[in-house]
Order: sequence, then C-alpha cells, then structure tokens
Amino acid sequence: MSEQENSTEKNSEDWKTKEEEYLKQISNLKQLNEKLINYSEEKAKNFESEIQKLQQEKDLIKRKLDKIELDELKEAASGTNKNLEAFKEKYDKGRI
Repeated sequence: MSEQENSTEKNSEDWKTKEEEYLKQISNLKQLNEKLINYSEEKAKNFESEIQKLQQEKDLIKRKLDKIELDELKEAASGTNKNLEAFKEKYDKGRI
C-alpha cells in the first residue's frame, strides 16, 4: 500500500471517528433539550395552578369583605344617625 493510500485511509477513519463523536454530541444535546422542555412545561403548569389558587383565595377574601361591608351598612342603616355617620367616616377612610 502506498503512502498516499495510507494517508487517505487514515483521513477516512479520522472523519468517521469525528462523525461518530458529533452524532453522540447531537444525541446528548437532543436529550438535554427534551429534558429542558419537559421541565419548563412542568414549571408552567405549577405556576398556572398556583395562580389559580391565589385567584380563588383573592375572590374568597373579596366576598368576605363585601359581606362585612354590607353587614356594617345594614347595621348603620338600622341604627341611629350617630352609627350612620361613624360608618360613613370609616367607609370613606378605607376607600381612599
């Protein structure tokens, strides 16, 4: 075998080795990318769930506050003028 053939064969083997290494790296990157996508999707679902819980809690607090304000208004309306003025003052301060 000539020196040129040996060199060509060695170059061919080098390229095959490099190609195999690159294919392994590509495969590893694809796997890593898939893991990152799955992680991101899981985090997004967790955040959506947490937002939904917080929204429900906010709605519950708002309903309770509305009921308290309504009860105070009913109490002030059924009471004396003094109670009504006290409620009005309290309500106005709380809304500013």
